Amino acid sequence: MRKLRTVGPLATVAATVLLSFGFGSPAQAARGWTAEVQCYKKRISDGSTHAPIIGHGTGKTEDLAIAAAKKHANDQMPPGYRGVHCDTKKTKRG
Repeated sequence: MRKLRTVGPLATVAATVLLSFGFGSPAQAARGWTAEVQCYKKRISDGSTHAPIIGHGTGKTEDLAIAAAKKHANDQMPPGYRGVHCDTKKTKRG
């Protein structure tokens, strides 16, 4: 009887974990969002703004895809710069 009580919660946890990693139906797993943002390089030392950098990102939601694209743009910045004035240029579902 004791094993039956632990199998229920374990099965529920396993199913939740699998679904959270995208092991749902194939249609759900294939869907997602992609985003493209354009951020300008800002020199930290003097605050001057320079050429834009394009960042791309994907995510389960539109907001997550935009956040990933902004992170990608900032990761491309050379030392001493950061991204500012990030504009979302494109978002696409699927």
